[in-house]
Amino acid sequence: MLVNQSSLLLDLTILCFLHLQRGNPLLKSIFNVPWEYEEIVPDYVMGRTTCALFLSLRYHNLNPDYINERLKQLGKQYELRVLLVQVCLATQKFHSLF
Repeated sequence: MLVNQSSLLLDLTILCFLHLQRGNPLLKSIFNVPWEYEEIVPDYVMGRTTCALFLSLRYHNLNPDYINERLKQLGKQYELRVLLVQVCLATQKFHSLF
């Protein structure tokens, strides 16, 4: 962890979200756990040694180097790094073969 980060990151009962995650629909699925927006390097901090990065496959197709750059920014922080991947499916019409 970075030394200058908030004491909230040391509290294992609070999830910390990067402020850029505001509006992410994933956050609506997280309840019964207190969370705060923080100025952090990863998208989510889930304890002293655990973090997560969020990646939409649609965004990855447009910016293939994005996730590698984010991993570099983490440096040697965090023992467990989770990659949360959002699969964006376009509405498809399936035609019957019969």
